[in-house]
Amino acid sequence: LHVERGLAPATIRAYRSDLADFAASRGVGRSWASSPDAAVDYLAARTRRGRRGDPGLAASSLRRRAAALKGFYRFAYGEGSIGVDVAAHLDLPRPSRLLPETLTVEETDRLLAAAGGEDGGEQDGRDGRHALRDRALLELLYAAGLRISEAIGLD
Repeated sequence: LHVERGLAPATIRAYRSDLADFAASRGVGRSWASSPDAAVDYLAARTRRGRRGDPGLAASSLRRRAAALKGFYRFAYGEGSIGVDVAAHLDLPRPSRLLPETLTVEETDRLLAAAGGEDGGEQDGRDGRHALRDRALLELLYAAGLRISEAIGLD
């Protein structure tokens, strides 16, 4: 993992720990190489452990465990250690997507004022042309709901 994928030592330690936990889980010893069932059952068990007060793993931890298993199975299949491409049957849990925070009207007004003021005149040593350009760009981003990358790509 370090040489071929350039992963950090901390990531390698975490993957090692994840794979050791997988190896120690029930039912893995006899069926891990023949079907995806052992890996799927393991991940399902880690989603919610079923004990009172134990909510299971956080989505990010579960995703890392699934990535460790998928990488392990991909390696084992590529090396010829197993005859079934188990990794092809494992899906990584989707990360949750949070909505971005938005600016208040007052924050937007302050941002536009700082960019170029109302008159587009000289501010902070910039000439009026640059101040006007900066304000127009911010107005475009705000009004059209553009991402920075989308605005940069405009002619």
